[in-house]
Amino acid sequence: MVLRYPRKTKGLCNKCRRLRRLYTVTVSAFQNILYTAFYVLSMLMLSFHLSHGVSSAFQTLGLSTSKYEKIINFVGKSIAVLIPLIFASIPITLYVR
Repeated sequence: MVLRYPRKTKGLCNKCRRLRRLYTVTVSAFQNILYTAFYVLSMLMLSFHLSHGVSSAFQTLGLSTSKYEKIINFVGKSIAVLIPLIFASIPITLYVR
């Protein structure tokens, strides 16, 4: 699918035209189920990556002790769920809308 955007942007500054085109392309892309599904799947993969990355970062820094292990796992899983969920809500909202 080739994404095209309308060129009717008379009377707007160059920055405003670029932003309007970006918005139009983004909205039209996420109205396609394939783009939306790919993006949500990518966010799922990001979730797995973050889940591993946060706990590994604490371990690399030497802060992963038995005392803080439960807290680090909770923080890691929370970040791994929240960030991709927030990012995935954008294309889902645009698709449903």
